[in-house]
Order: sequence, then C-alpha cells, then structure tokens
Amino acid sequence: MPPGHRRAASVELGNGDFEIKYNRNGRPIRNCAGKKKSPGPDFVDLQALDDELSEFGDDLLLDDELRELEEDEDEDEPPKKKRKIRVRSPSPTPPPLSPLPLEDPPSRSGSPEPFQPDARPQLYLHDLEPINLTFNIAPGFSGPLKVQLDLSNVPLRSKNQKPLGAARAPGKVESRQADNSKMGFLKLPPELRNKVYNLIFKDRTKFDFISPTNLQHSSAFLRSCKQIYEEGRTVLYGENTFYFARNKEMRRPFWAAERKEIGYKDLRLFLKTIGPSNVSYLRHLWLCFDDATPSSTPHLKRSEERRYVHDGHVIECLKVLAKQAQLKKVTLTFWGRRALATTDARFLDHLCKLKADKVEMKQPVNDSYYWHAPSRIHEDSKILVVKEVTRKQKLYVEE
Repeated sequence: MPPGHRRAASVELGNGDFEIKYNRNGRPIRNCAGKKKSPGPDFVDLQALDDELSEFGDDLLLDDELRELEEDEDEDEPPKKKRKIRVRSPSPTPPPLSPLPLEDPPSRSGSPEPFQPDARPQLYLHDLEPINLTFNIAPGFSGPLKVQLDLSNVPLRSKNQKPLGAARAPGKVESRQADNSKMGFLKLPPELRNKVYNLIFKDRTKFDFISPTNLQHSSAFLRSCKQIYEEGRTVLYGENTFYFARNKEMRRPFWAAERKEIGYKDLRLFLKTIGPSNVSYLRHLWLCFDDATPSSTPHLKRSEERRYVHDGHVIECLKVLAKQAQLKKVTLTFWGRRALATTDARFLDHLCKLKADKVEMKQPVNDSYYWHAPSRIHEDSKILVVKEVTRKQKLYVEE
C-alpha cells in the first residue's frame, strides 16, 4: 500500500483533511463513497417536506413557494382527454305484424257451453222424435179442436239416427257395400293366381346382377296388398336362379374423391335389402368367386391380398346365407390366380356351413374368363366342399 500523502493547506481548498486513503487492495477510496447524494438546489423532496410539516399539525398550510411549485408541476402535465361515451344507435323499426285471423263463427258441433239451470236448451225440429197423434171424434162434433203440445217433455232423437234430408258432413267417407257383380284378382282360384305369378316373376334364364338383361319392374306388383306380397314373393325368390360374381367396375359416392371396386358389395346389399324372411325363400343360387384386379384395387400391393378368400364382403355374405337361406341347389365357381386349397381354412370353414340338397361345380359364364381352363380348386378341396355343403337329409322332394 503506498504511503499516505497529506497536502498542505491552500487558499483555494482551505483547511481540511486532504490525505488520500487506500483500501486493503491498495486502491484509493473516494470521500463520497457510501454516502447518499444530496439533492441539488433545483430539486425539492416533497415527501420529506410533508413529513416535516406534519409534525406541526394539520392546520399548518404550505408556504407560497411550495404552492407555486405544485402549480408549475400541474401546468407541465398534459391535459387528460375525456373518454367519449358511445351512444347506442337506435334499433331498426320492426316489420309490421300480420293481421289477426278472423274468428270462426260459432258452430253447433263445438264444445258445449257450461250448464245453466235457468236457461232452456234450444231445440230444433230434426232433434226431436216424430210425434204421432190419433183423434177419435164423436159423430155430431162441430166445435173447434185445439191441440197444445209441450215440446219440453218430448224425447230427443238418438245420435245414431240421421235426420231426413240432412247434408253430409264434409271430409267423411261412408263405406259402400261391395259390388258382388265384379270379379277381383284375389277372388280368382289359387291355381290361376299362381299362373299369373309365374308369368310375372319367373324367368327361364338366371338373374345376372353384373349384366342385367332380364331385370324388370314387375316386382312392384308385390306392393299391391299384403296377401299378394305373401303369395308372390315365394315365386320371385323361389323359382328363379340368382347369379352373383365379382363386379370389377369401380364407383364412388359423391362425397368421396377415390373410386373403389364394387366387388361383392352388391351381393351383400341385395341380401340386406330383401331381409331375412326373403333370403329364406331363395332356392337356386350361383356364386362365382374371383380375385380382384390390380387396376381396380391399387391400395392392395400384393396379389395375396387381392384373393377372394381374404375379402370381408364375401365372408359376411357366406355368414348370412348359412344362417338364413334354405337352398335347394347351389352352384359354385372358383377362379383366381391361385387354386383354392385346404390351407385356406378360414374361407373353407364359412363355405362349408352352407347347406343345400344339391351342389354343382361350373365354369364362369362371363366372356372375360378362359373357357378352356378348369375351375381353380384342388381335388381334395372340391371333395370336402361337396361333402360338407350337401345336406344329409333332403329338404325338398325331387320332381
């Protein structure tokens, strides 16, 4: 630490301790270090001044200098802008109200008025029972004959009777007696009605839902009445052969952007639309199983995924047919890139639950298939399907 240096007194600095002090690190210490800087002559501590004045009492007023200082500060502050109060705009004039409906004229068929003991009910001639008067006049009577009737004791007409010449109430329909001279369809013998049903609903060729060439609107006749529906649906679903195959066309609903293959969706929709009761009337069914094409199913990358044995719609259709249908004859056609084998256990399990009196294997009928190629099914799988699907006890009598 450098030694302290004491300055001599001078005229400018006067007498005082001008010795330089140092801290422990050897740095000089300022004389103002650690002291609060006193305010200059241009600043006044109003808080300290208020504390000093409060000691003398509340009645003591500030002097003129303090008042002038406060006024100067108030003048320096910018004037505060007044907030403009928003005036609510007037509401629009409401539209004129519609005129009140006219009151209905009083009618006699309305609700009855409360009972009044002094008031007599108003009677009309058509409300009274007919009165029969018989007079036995003695021979030689020449005086006038006076008859006075008291209608208050006359019984009223019953509600079921209608007055003569009374007008009918509007909106009421009276039942008429059946005209026995006319002959209706339901009055025909059952044999004739069955012939009519066969002419309307039965077709010699099968109903192909992929190439519908023989579908008609004749089934609308079933909506005539309940009896015609019960009699005609047995011919429509029981006397025709329904053919279903994979529809390789693509379609989409109007809200979807991507088209998808139809496949076996129409078969599933058909079974759901006709209902379980009509599915039980199916007797002749032809099912053609085929794989999907890569162009119609771009979302399926492998050929194994496009096989019909993995199609969920096919599995659901087989479940419905096995549970509800009572088939007389079922025709099966197997196609695809691979032949059906016993390793396709899941598909064979649902297929073998079908029951029919007769099972037949056929080639597909569409022109897109090769006619010379046999059905794509192994011999052991074919034997298994025919054995399991054929019903042990025949349900129908052979004609």
